Formats: sequence, structure tokens, C-alpha cells
Amino acid sequence: MARGQKKCYTNRGCDGEELIYQQPKDLLSQAYKYFDWCNDNPWHKQELIKSGTRAGELIGIPIVRPYTLEGLCVFCGISTGTFCHYEEREDFVAVTTHLQEIIRQNQIEGECIGAYNTAVINKIQGLADKQEVNMPTGLTINVISPEAKDNLEALKESLSK
Repeated sequence: MARGQKKCYTNRGCDGEELIYQQPKDLLSQAYKYFDWCNDNPWHKQELIKSGTRAGELIGIPIVRPYTLEGLCVFCGISTGTFCHYEEREDFVAVTTHLQEIIRQNQIEGECIGAYNTAVINKIQGLADKQEVNMPTGLTINVISPEAKDNLEALKESLSK
């Protein structure tokens, strides 16, 4: 961790799901601080210099830090369950929706430029890498799980015998 970097995981002040933000603007303000913190505190990936006079030396390459709902909640000192409670409150709906859209936009744009791993972002967002399995009857089934695909292929093979 870089010197002076805030340990955001220490922000939680109590146990339980206390709604510590009484006004939507308070949650929004703290969330904007989280987004600024992410931008100001990239991860550092250790890479070996491959050529030149410094070949073999390890250097830290800054890697952009993605916005996540979990990271936002940790920074704000609340649980994701508490965030869900805010989502259910009519006065917080616009703010919680806006925050989720900011996080989603960051993840999608980071994925598009290659800064984030596509498989990880898809998993976070609940998207699946669907694969098609063609059955002998012409039936096409979209499967999400590679294990399920293997099972269907085995069933297809046993039926064709």
C-alpha cells in the first residue's frame, strides 16, 4: 500500500446494519469520495524489466482500480445488505441507482479498453459466457456452465449410439 493511502476497510464504526446516512446527499457525497479514492490509488502490478541496463529489475506498474459495489460499501462503512436497505427506501432510490450506473459504466468502459478482465467483469455483473450445444434433433440449447456443456455432450454421444 502506498504511503499515505487510506485504509478504507477501517471505515466501519459499528456492528450491524445501521443506516448511517440519513440523507441521500450524504451517501452520494461519500460515494464520490470513493470514486476519487479509486482514481487516486491505483493497484501496482510488479513487472520485470525485460531488456536494457535495468533488465531483471522489478518495477511497479500502476493498474487502474475498478469501481465495485463491494468497494463502495467498504469505503462507506456499510455492508452490501445495508446498501440494499437504502435501495428500498424511496428517498434513496435515485442515488443508489445512480451509483450502480456509475460502477457499471466504469466496469464496462474499463473492459472495452482492456484495462479489466472481461471474464471477471462479466462474472461481477452476472453476465454469462453462453455456449451453444447442438442436439441431434436440431434442438439448440444455450448453456452457461462448462460442466453442463460437457454433460450435454456426453448425453448427446450416448443417444447417438
